[in-house]
Amino acid sequence: MNKDKIIGLFLIFFSIAVIGATIVLTIVLPAIDFDTYQIVGYYVTAGIISFAILIIMLLLAWIGWTLIITPTPEEIDFEDLDDEENEISKDETKENENK
Repeated sequence: MNKDKIIGLFLIFFSIAVIGATIVLTIVLPAIDFDTYQIVGYYVTAGIISFAILIIMLLLAWIGWTLIITPTPEEIDFEDLDDEENEISKDETKENENK
């Protein structure tokens, strides 16, 4: 596996872990202690924050998925490119001399 695929997998696992922790800490655990009236305000605030975290983590997961499925570009050998440019400039020089 190349480096991009490893980073993509890390982004996906990280975003899933954060989404799971957000759900557990903002919805499941406070629902166990439902004795107070302040819980409604908490759910409104936690819901908005959880939604923002969910969107950000889904975006990170999407970036990770894109990194995984995108093939790695082939490496470019710049020395070969320099040689080709020199050959092209030599050919142009010869053509200009012939004119």
